[in-house]
Amino acid sequence: MTTQQPTDLEDVRLAEHDVRAILERAVQLDSNGLSVHELSAAAREAGISEDALLEAVREVLAAKDGVRAGRGAEDMPASMRSALRTLARIAVSALGGGVLGSLTTGAGGAHVFGILVVLVVTAFRAFHHGEHGSQRDFQIEVASVWGGMIAGMSAAVGYWPVDFIALGTVFWLGSSIVGGAIIGSKYLRRFRRADNGE
Repeated sequence: MTTQQPTDLEDVRLAEHDVRAILERAVQLDSNGLSVHELSAAAREAGISEDALLEAVREVLAAKDGVRAGRGAEDMPASMRSALRTLARIAVSALGGGVLGSLTTGAGGAHVFGILVVLVVTAFRAFHHGEHGSQRDFQIEVASVWGGMIAGMSAAVGYWPVDFIALGTVFWLGSSIVGGAIIGSKYLRRFRRADNGE
């Protein structure tokens, strides 16, 4: 097979995709790459205007930056995403409990209403985690919401009343145990289905 010399190829017309492939391959073969100035000189020789070349350079570089910027969350390790979700869960639960606790310290049994609201929310979360979540996530939410509620009640009255702390602790433990049992029944149901060959 004879190797064609550059003079033999001077009159060969190339399609756009061939030009692109040849230039990409040439840059790969020249491991040093090209500067924009060198590329500009090559483009002039090829009959490509400098404005068109510079616009193409801007578009390619902008596209690369866009890809890098868009990676963010996808490039984040799964353990870090999990940790951020856990922190967000703690913050939202504690803030919700704190606001409710601070609003329900008035006379007329308002704190009883606040406790009932948290119990209902906790029950809903237990059933949710029983289907779509985990025991760990539920226990984090329960501890955060009751801790937030005790802190909110204490902040509203200006000190840390022992009765608030004791009552909140009892309800936290009760919610944790009952909700944990609800979530645990999910695993029991799965075990029974597997045992029955379903």
